[in-house]
Amino acid sequence: MKIIVFLAAILDPKWMLSLDPSGALPSRDPQKLALSPFDEAALELALRLREGGNTQAYVLEAYLIGEESSRLARKVAAYKPDRIETVSVGTGGLADRAHVARVLAERVAADGEPADVILIGREFGDCDDGAVPAMLARILGNRYVGLIHSLEVGGQSIQLQRRRDGVVESIQLDRQIVASVTNDKSNRLRHPLMKNAMQARTAEIGHHADPGRASMPVARKVSALRQSRPEGQCRILTGDIAAQTQELAEILRIGAAT
Repeated sequence: MKIIVFLAAILDPKWMLSLDPSGALPSRDPQKLALSPFDEAALELALRLREGGNTQAYVLEAYLIGEESSRLARKVAAYKPDRIETVSVGTGGLADRAHVARVLAERVAADGEPADVILIGREFGDCDDGAVPAMLARILGNRYVGLIHSLEVGGQSIQLQRRRDGVVESIQLDRQIVASVTNDKSNRLRHPLMKNAMQARTAEIGHHADPGRASMPVARKVSALRQSRPEGQCRILTGDIAAQTQELAEILRIGAAT
């Protein structure tokens, strides 16, 4: 069984971000990168899956975004994945979610052997639920479940669980799935063994290069939109609530008539 876990390697929030006046994304200083809480949850679930592989060979591969995350990759290497690599998405590529999903899909397909389970933290650099995991599943043609907090293997199927509005939802799917992982008190990342942490200092960290497809310069486009924003008109309503309501209704009637 092949398990892949993708780790975003985010800028540690304890450090102050410096914004580039040109509109470019903040630089990803290797000394300031850390696993997000969702990265940690995804890695913990991947480790548990591998530990449950008593009857067949379980292979765990871990991939971190960005060549600059090689230092952080050594910390992940302490958990003894069968393969660990950094994946380059190109300059500015992190702002383009479709581009990131394509690069991840190309890395999955590079070996020619499909993964049975792909785990990826929610908010993979974007949004609340995250767009990248769903895009990745779409590109690969895999089944997708979002915001899981646990999973286990039963024969050829995968049992996934997530909490929705206070209710635990259990979903059973056949293999070759993509699942985004949310953090939960039940999936906190363990500490690695000290001897493994020492061995990780000399671990071999691979690298998968970006194929070179241009990504969309999102940050600069947003900056241009802010600069070209047209001036609007502001009118402050006065009086009590009844007077303000009457005044607002009159404004809406005039607007509808024109």
